[in-house]
Amino acid sequence: MADQYQAFSAWIRRIEAVTKSLRDHYDSLLAAHSDWEVGPDARLAVFSKPENVLNSIALAMDYESNALFNAQWWGKRHPGITRKDAQRLAGQFDVLMKMCLVNFLYCAFESSFRLYVRAIDANACGQGRGNFKPIYDWLFKRLSCRQWTSLVDFWRLIRNTVHNNGVYWHPGSKEEEVAFEGRKYSFRNGQPVECTWEAAVRMAELLPDMLQDVTTAPELIAIPQIIDPAGQEMGSEGP
Repeated sequence: MADQYQAFSAWIRRIEAVTKSLRDHYDSLLAAHSDWEVGPDARLAVFSKPENVLNSIALAMDYESNALFNAQWWGKRHPGITRKDAQRLAGQFDVLMKMCLVNFLYCAFESSFRLYVRAIDANACGQGRGNFKPIYDWLFKRLSCRQWTSLVDFWRLIRNTVHNNGVYWHPGSKEEEVAFEGRKYSFRNGQPVECTWEAAVRMAELLPDMLQDVTTAPELIAIPQIIDPAGQEMGSEGP
């Protein structure tokens, strides 16, 4: 239990650092572009949407480490539950929260990237409505941000396993191998893919710099306004 508490405490601190980085980038952009409308402009909202996800995940991690992985908590709240059942329920919650981190952060920047494509060229990539892989490939090439392709490739493949309970399936039976942080990951049809907390948190840590590179690309900066219908203002402080 002590090891799990220490691990979650370390991940929470790293997630809080990501939140601060998102906030710093947001404040810097807002200071440089005071004409952008706070909330609706997609170039600001792309930083505020992930912040909300990360705040919730940090709370969930705190709950896990102090409650779900604490035998005394189970004894008080659910007397009579077996250790095996408590571990099973805690493990299920852990997987759920990990995939929430992967999935909801991905959705946050995917929706923004689609808006960026439409703002740059309304007719590109099926008006930004097609599969996401061609969309971010087009965007990264157009904005000279190809260095982020491998990150989003890995993130996309991990995220897509959510549809199959953690198992990789490609509609065309295609198998893929991608490199992330110096390690190669194989995605084989019908095979489960493990996404550790370490990998999930590391993806989150890389997110602010990727968003900064894309959002500050000259062609995107030059656009007067990019409205995000789901845009939201950055919160004043974390939980």
